[in-house]
Amino acid sequence: MRLDLATAAPEAAPDAAPRPLLEIRGLTVSYPGPTGPVEIVSDLDLTVGRAERVAIVGESGSGKSVTARSLLRLDRRATVTGSLLLDGTDLLALGEKEMRSYRGRRIALMLQDPMTTLNPVLTVGSQVMEALRVHGVGKAEARRRAIAVLDRLGIPDAARRMRAYPHEFSGGMRQRVCLAMAIVAEPDLLIADEPTTALDVRVQEQVLTLIDSLVDELGMGVILITHDLGLVAGFAERVAVMYAGRRVETGAVDELYRSPRHPYTAGLLGSVARVDRDDPLRPIPGSPVMPTARPVGCAFHVRCAHAEADCGVERPEIRLVGHSDVACHHPLALREGA
Repeated sequence: MRLDLATAAPEAAPDAAPRPLLEIRGLTVSYPGPTGPVEIVSDLDLTVGRAERVAIVGESGSGKSVTARSLLRLDRRATVTGSLLLDGTDLLALGEKEMRSYRGRRIALMLQDPMTTLNPVLTVGSQVMEALRVHGVGKAEARRRAIAVLDRLGIPDAARRMRAYPHEFSGGMRQRVCLAMAIVAEPDLLIADEPTTALDVRVQEQVLTLIDSLVDELGMGVILITHDLGLVAGFAERVAVMYAGRRVETGAVDELYRSPRHPYTAGLLGSVARVDRDDPLRPIPGSPVMPTARPVGCAFHVRCAHAEADCGVERPEIRLVGHSDVACHHPLALREGA
């Protein structure tokens, strides 16, 4: 008997918001410590739409890279709770065999250092092809697609360079190879973890332009993880700011850069040189807190010039302030009367 799909699954209302490609809900990541579990990421919520570019920013140790690795469940030492919905499927509920079918094919990770990502004793071609071969693509087809993606990413004479080794490529070309490995299977979601580290400004722009063009061409969502707010301004549409493992502010890039609501966000922006202003740089005082020694209340209050008594007692919940979601008892916009 044929199922009447029109009756069984009524169409959504025309004005219904499309479901995000990725929905992170209550993500908490802990690692074993000398006296018990140490929480590195705490109760993180974030969404990424199709063909959307979302950045996660923060100082070293804020939990950005741990978040990236948890999305692919790469570290077996980690205890990961919450939900990671990719197209409605909870990745945390999948068995390891099922999860392997998602890595590379549905969700891919581009790491920051090509010299540790690439195997020096294997040819570039074999490493790009591997992302397809592990998902059952035949050798001839994998080779054809590997050459095509290297050519698309601007590797000259791609068919011949397939036989070359990583040390025979420049830093910028090695980063393109890493990008080719990540996108050769045309994933739905690309996570780019500090993809421009150690590259000069010209090559940084080239790499981000390539990723940007792939978003338009393939419709994939992108999470850009970086400490460089300058990169974010020219690439992402939304940005999530993390501090001490927690999301402290999220909003549209233009709004957040123009009027940051969290003192930490304002501090990050004040530490960046800008060509449109000649204000002196204002570094954030102190150092990021260690995961094993996070203070009670707001983790940033020990470095915050705007902290009041309640900041050291109660952890602020995330709430909407203007156009941004902010975890702060005393958001800057309210102080300034905006």
